[in-house]
Amino acid sequence: MHNLQGDDDWFGAGEGPTFVDFQIYEVLWQLRKFVPNCLDGCNKLLSFLDRVESLPRIAEYMKSDRYISGPIWSPQANWEG
Repeated sequence: MHNLQGDDDWFGAGEGPTFVDFQIYEVLWQLRKFVPNCLDGCNKLLSFLDRVESLPRIAEYMKSDRYISGPIWSPQANWEG
């Protein structure tokens, strides 16, 4: 996946993020939640995660009291991470 991004900031087509970028972000976010060091050394992917989290509306939401980082799948999920 690291190589699929190439020199672009986003995975989807275009100058800005697309729905593909948000789907990839979610997968990478979950991977990092389950295995915290799994992206160590993947600087492009870590930069990608930072870029998504720095989008103004995303950043605002993640800093708000509405943001919930879990449960990941549903309240019935039995993973305490």
